[in-house]
Amino acid sequence: ARDYPLSVWTFSLYGILRQWIGVENLSLLFYDDPAWVRAMVDYLADLYVGILDRVLPLVGPRPDFAGWWEDMAYKNGPLVSPELYVKHCKPFYDKLMDRVSGAGVGVVMLDSDGDITKLIPLWLDWGITVMHPMEVAAGMELLGVSRYISVPLAATAVWLLIVKGSYRVAEKVFLFFAVF
Repeated sequence: ARDYPLSVWTFSLYGILRQWIGVENLSLLFYDDPAWVRAMVDYLADLYVGILDRVLPLVGPRPDFAGWWEDMAYKNGPLVSPELYVKHCKPFYDKLMDRVSGAGVGVVMLDSDGDITKLIPLWLDWGITVMHPMEVAAGMELLGVSRYISVPLAATAVWLLIVKGSYRVAEKVFLFFAVF
């Protein structure tokens, strides 16, 4: 049995397209050329599934978690409407989730910057179990706790953990909060 966590990560869908052509161009293409967006979604999904098909057999019985990133929000919310995101991008998630859940992976993480409040219900419905970061700078107030309280408390807790704790304890605490 392993004595370390093992993960499998792919890249992103929206984030990669955004990097290739820019936020404004991608935003327009959702309306002006939805067939192109769908073709890119299908291409990336097939690419990532192909990579997973080659990697998953190499990592033992199963990874502890899988994940990818999106970076599809900013401080005021998603860069594309949730409705358009579902219409064009859900097939990508269906393919990837089928592959990782078929490999027995129960924890699937997704990293996206910005205020992802409107996207959380979609991702939960699609099988994503961990979303991070809950970006305070974007107004994400986890569990309704004001950022004016949570940020100083979290900063103090991290400082105490690092200054007064051991590496082993800090590692376990950070891993715990990364997964839950």
